[in-house]
Order: sequence, then C-alpha cells, then structure tokens
Amino acid sequence: MNRISFDSQLKSHNLSREDLSFFSATFVQCRFPYNIKMDENSGWLMRIFYGKRAALDDYAIVRHLMGKHLVATFPGPYTKYLCLDLDYSIDLKETLDAILRIFPKSLVTQSSMSEGIHVYHFFESKISVNKLQKLINKILDSRGIVVQPGYCEIFPQINRALRLPLGKGSYVLDEETLSPLHQNVGEGIKLIKEKITYHSITEILSHSKAGSKLTPSIPPLYEAVRNIATLSNGINDSMTTSNSRIPNHPWDKLRGREFKDLIDQSLRSGIEETGTRYFLQSKLIFYYWSLNYSKEQCYDLILKWYLSHDHQSKDWKNNPDRVLRNLKSAIECLYRNAQPKGHYPHPKYKKHLRVADVRNIVQMTPDYRRQKFIFSLLAYALNTKDLIAEFRLPKKAIIKFDACSNTSYQEKISFCESIGLITKIKEHSREDHRARTYRLNYEFLDDEEVVETLEDGLKKIFKLRDLRKMYSRHYFHLITKDGT
Repeated sequence: MNRISFDSQLKSHNLSREDLSFFSATFVQCRFPYNIKMDENSGWLMRIFYGKRAALDDYAIVRHLMGKHLVATFPGPYTKYLCLDLDYSIDLKETLDAILRIFPKSLVTQSSMSEGIHVYHFFESKISVNKLQKLINKILDSRGIVVQPGYCEIFPQINRALRLPLGKGSYVLDEETLSPLHQNVGEGIKLIKEKITYHSITEILSHSKAGSKLTPSIPPLYEAVRNIATLSNGINDSMTTSNSRIPNHPWDKLRGREFKDLIDQSLRSGIEETGTRYFLQSKLIFYYWSLNYSKEQCYDLILKWYLSHDHQSKDWKNNPDRVLRNLKSAIECLYRNAQPKGHYPHPKYKKHLRVADVRNIVQMTPDYRRQKFIFSLLAYALNTKDLIAEFRLPKKAIIKFDACSNTSYQEKISFCESIGLITKIKEHSREDHRARTYRLNYEFLDDEEVVETLEDGLKKIFKLRDLRKMYSRHYFHLITKDGT
C-alpha cells in the first residue's frame, strides 16, 4: 500500500501520524515478535513472513485500530506500565473499584467484545517485568483480590502477549458507569492523551506495606537511624578506595557519564561480576551527589535502580527492607559529612554553540527546519560526546528535538549521514537496550560569541532584509518573534 492510501486510511478514521506515534509509544513495548488474530472466532498466531518471525509495523497497528484484525504484543524484560486483566464476572465492578483504590488515576478500557476490562497504570520509568509481577501479586493478595486466569491476571508477562487497546470491541470506559466515552478510534486516542497519568514506582511500594515481609518498604528519609559511624566509614572508604573484591577498580577514577555507562554495563553483565552491591550503591550515591541532587532525589533514583534490575546479591533477595534502611543511612552520612571532609560536587553547566557553528549550519542546508534540527543535534552532541567524538543518538532524544516533527527518526539520521555530519560506527543488538553509536564529523569552535538558540545566531549573522529573502514569511516570523 502506498503512502497516500495509508494516510487516507488514517484520515478516514480521524487519525493523524502523531496520534499513531503516540499510541505506539504508549502501548507497544516491543515490536518483535507479535501475535495476530484475524477475527474473534480464530486463534492467536505468531506473525511469520518467509519462515521468520515478523516485526510489527505501523500498517499492522492501523489495521488493528480499524478492526480488520487483532494484534497482541510482548513486553520484553522491562515494562513502562502495569495492566490488570479482569474477565467478565458478576462482581467485576466491585473488583474494579478495589483495584482503583490501590492504583488511582489508572486508564480503564474494555478489552474486547467479551466485555472484559484492562486497567492500565503507567510509570515514569521502566521496571523489571519479573519484579513487577511479584510485587503486584503480593499487593493484590494482601487486599483480598484473587489473581488467577479467568478472574484477574497481571500483565505484562514475559512469555504472553497482551492485546492492544482500541481494537474491535475495545473502548476507553467511564470508571463509574463502565460505558464507552468515545465514538471512534481518533477520539479514543485523544481521550487517552487527556487521561493518561504517569506514576512513580514508589507510589506502588506505599501499598506493599500490608503485604509479606519480603516486600520492600520505603523508610522515611529523615527517620532516626542506627550504626551511623559504621556506615560513615564504609561510604567514605568507597569514595577513595574500592570496597569490592577487585583492587584498584577503574571506577574509582571515573566521574559523570563514563561512570554511569559502566554502571549500566554492570547491570547487563551481572552485579556480582563487577563488584559488590554495596560498592555499586556507594558509587551511585557519590555520583548523584556530585550532580547536586538532593537527598530525596538520590534516594528515589537508587530505589528505582534496585527495583528495575534483578540483582543477584543475597542480602537484597533475603531482606530488601534492611537494604533500603541501610541505603537511607548511607545517603544521610555522605550528604552530612562530604563538605567537612573537603568533598564538593562538580559544577553543573551546559556548553553552548558559537556564532560560527550557526554559520556552518546555514551552509549545510537552506531549510529552516533542518537547520534547527542540526542545531539541536550539535548542541546535544557537544554536551554528551566523549574524547573520541563518539556519542549515542537515542531515539527519545531525537524525537524531542524541536524541529522536523513530521519527519521520522530514521529520515532525520539518514539526512545527517547524507551530508557527512555523522558516521555510524557501531550497531547494538536489541538485547543491549542501547542506541546506535555515531562519530561526529564536526569541529566545534571556541573563539566566537556564544548563542543559546539558532534564531539568536541567525540574527547576529544576517540582517533582517537578508533573513526575509532567505526564509518564508512563517519562518521569518519565528526567527524574529521577540520583536527585533
């Protein structure tokens, strides 16, 4: 199907490409593989093309939204939302009300023609699917909600696909009356944009106190703690010499992004292979403190680190409550004793491009939108590249750039490669959960005036009459909208 017919189908269902991108980013966590069901009377099949498992494309998603077939996707090892699948029963409304008391501000949808319900609860950051399953199971069990097939099931599950919403027989529902709130798919997606709320993982932990003893609880940050002297010695030792089984560990000399990259590497390869859990925790505390994070922010981020990865340390498996108490004590000690001992955070600043950089950008392309994208890309690279001019281009960062919103991620990158601005030097596998690594073929200059925006640089280089000739009326207004 060509692009015109694809766009026309979107328009006929009151959809735009932005709506489709939002729907995919919100509910599709992994595009490979996926299951398909041609109608309600047939069974689920894994999509196969030429003998190989197929990856989910936008066309298949649109066909699902049009009701031509049904699509179900797998989550991968991490998830950004919780979905509780409630099958139709006499006490369905009572169960739903109990769940919404535990997880308020959730999105309630009818899953299919069978009138089952899916309750979506979205998170600010990703969490391990296995950890989420255990945690939610304990919370629901402590509240008397039975978790079993045919009644209430917890999704995502590693080996089971979950049907996407807004397909045939699926609607966003009113929490009280359980009646549909929209007439078509386009209205449904717009409604989801209005209703969606992202929650901190710590909010879920607040409900786990009534669960079993193995459920981590969050101790108050300023609660009185014991053994401060012992913990203080440990945390200060870890700042100067390695507290792990590996002497002279290279992390001791690393700071900032290089240190965070090695943290991520240890989480992929296994925590026991790179140092003890306490060693990594100490380094993380020092890392967040060096970025001028508050004690509350530091605690919350490391707590998410614990919950988002399957640690192999015995103390976390056996007594996570004690681990979190010790974490709070360690943070208190470092923040209280760092300055008296002469430790100070590194200054937090951002590098800016120069007027000469804007002049070079104008020479690369006459298109204002692409100029603005290149400006954003260079500013991002300037603040993230390492010593050999290599930097990652995560899809989320590129999409957030305030330019070329109607251009896909791959089209933007292909354009930058076509003009020789970047060169791909490494392609990471899907399991690595890493963006492609590129080399930046650009020399940043330091001998001219700093500019914070592309528009500021254009007004310093060109006169207004020249800008009026170079750009359309719309873009000229954007460049000069500050009244200059």
